[in-house]
Amino acid sequence: MKKRILLNVIVLITIVSCGFIAKHSYQKTLLPKTLRNFYLGMELADFSKIKDLEKLEKYDAFNFRVEYAEKFKDAEIKEVTYYFTKEKPQILYEFIIEYQSNVNVPFLAKERYGKPNSDEEWLFDSREGFDIKIWTFNQTIVVAGKLPGTEWE
Repeated sequence: MKKRILLNVIVLITIVSCGFIAKHSYQKTLLPKTLRNFYLGMELADFSKIKDLEKLEKYDAFNFRVEYAEKFKDAEIKEVTYYFTKEKPQILYEFIIEYQSNVNVPFLAKERYGKPNSDEEWLFDSREGFDIKIWTFNQTIVVAGKLPGTEWE
């Protein structure tokens, strides 16, 4: 009887653990590896447990969002700007990923996302109740969540 209870507990822990690990896993595949600790919909409080906000440049010029910019010493990525809603809970709803000048951004985007499926852009179902819109310009890829309370809602 004790063995059966122990086995049931182990199975339950495994199922819960797999569900926790899998959460946000699809949308993270749409991001570069260096950003996969983050996800669209992440609260600023959780983001700040991973990134020291004091080391990021903060822009607070809009009444609907707060931006944090981070410079990278990376072979591919030059800078990332993170957009958070201004109202609490402040949620991450957009990544603006600027690549180094030697990176072929159109090629990288097509390799990562395939052929554009929404005019010249990509639209994906996050599998979490919102769509993810992706587009490029110059040396930049933008990944935005169409989340409630954001400019993309």
